[in-house]
Amino acid sequence: MIHLRRAMQTRPAIDLARGILMATFTLSPEDAWAVLVATSQKTNTKLHRIAQDLADSVQGTALPEDTQTQLAAAVATIKATGTAAPTAPSQRSGVTGQRIRTASREA
Repeated sequence: MIHLRRAMQTRPAIDLARGILMATFTLSPEDAWAVLVATSQKTNTKLHRIAQDLADSVQGTALPEDTQTQLAAAVATIKATGTAAPTAPSQRSGVTGQRIRTASREA
């Protein structure tokens, strides 16, 4: 129950950050997600914190330098390769990942 509540609280910021990345860099929803995930992993920062910082930056708050650097690198990687690297089901969170794991058990 605690995890569900946390997800519901952080989801709007994550969706907003994805939208910002999609509009700013002409990314697909999957690529924007991959940018957030890569930045979170490389800065060792919770994804919802990266998302909130990005959303706050629209209002004029500066992004941490390391976050800026990693976001730029992740966007550059996606632009260079043309698509996001696939995320393994074990790294996915939420309902989509659960459906994949459940479907693989049923097969």
